[in-house]
Amino acid sequence: MNIPILQVVGYSGSGKTTFIKKLIERMSENNINVATIKHDVHGLDIDKEGKDSYVFSEAGAKISCVSSKSIAVYKVHKEPTLLEILLNVKYMSEKIDIDLIIVEGYSTLVNTSEYLDIKKIFNKIYTIGIARSETNKGFKGDVNNYDILLTDVKDIYKIEYSKNLYDLNDIEKIYNIINNFIRR
Repeated sequence: MNIPILQVVGYSGSGKTTFIKKLIERMSENNINVATIKHDVHGLDIDKEGKDSYVFSEAGAKISCVSSKSIAVYKVHKEPTLLEILLNVKYMSEKIDIDLIIVEGYSTLVNTSEYLDIKKIFNKIYTIGIARSETNKGFKGDVNNYDILLTDVKDIYKIEYSKNLYDLNDIEKIYNIINNFIRR
């Protein structure tokens, strides 16, 4: 079974994480199980100096895993592609019933060959662009690449983008749109 993917794109500070949090909470209320993937362009390190996983990584381990009764974390010493991450999530979802994968970021992938490969493998990708008045930046990239646009400044974009423009804070309406996408 292919899991639908929801990609959420916007500039830093546009409200992506807040929107995704609200959406996950709403979906959880209706027993829709979500996996998330967050693209961190600033770099990430989960290890702490002196801990065993840190020692293993420093010794040269290419993959390091730390697990407990309630969580497992994998550290791979290579930048994985989004497709590789999605395939790993898909594999893990065979053990945990996942209804939707939400991807935050990866805006530069839209309409690349990797993105088209992801579309071929997963079939269902829905892309949301977010813009918020506080950033003064508008939508990231070409708005034609998004299925819907979310903003708190509708009047500015009303004429050009009215067909797919929704209020960023109307989580119920957006939930219904995404739920219909999942069920298609």
